[in-house]
Amino acid sequence: MSDIITGARASLWVGAKKLGYATSVSVSRQIQQEAFEPLDTIEVQEYVAVGIRYRIECGFVRFLDKPATALGLLASPETYKAGNPEITMKIMDSVSKKTLFTAVGCAPESDSTQISARGMATFNMGFVCRSLIDEVSKANATA
Repeated sequence: MSDIITGARASLWVGAKKLGYATSVSVSRQIQQEAFEPLDTIEVQEYVAVGIRYRIECGFVRFLDKPATALGLLASPETYKAGNPEITMKIMDSVSKKTLFTAVGCAPESDSTQISARGMATFNMGFVCRSLIDEVSKANATA
């Protein structure tokens, strides 16, 4: 197995231990808006932000020591444990090696395996996370 992964990537961590890498990373943010409708009217007066959700899709994930099921990250009757440690994901630009985002409190939400016509298998995962820190904006604000 090669340790080389090119293109936009992320590294997955639990505490100070690196779990693995991911490529083809896509980050999305959803702001949940609720309608404010006073009792004396049927029209929406305004929308109020009541929640924010972050989701990260990784097109290829490789764990360094064990597969995700053996780490207890994915639900499997044999290996799943309640209260798994939270994953921190550092999303980096592969050219500059700078961290663009740090996703905190990540938990796997979905996974899939794709096998190409030539037998190349890729493992894809989707994550939800508690917060997303924009490292570029943070660095620009302090400069």
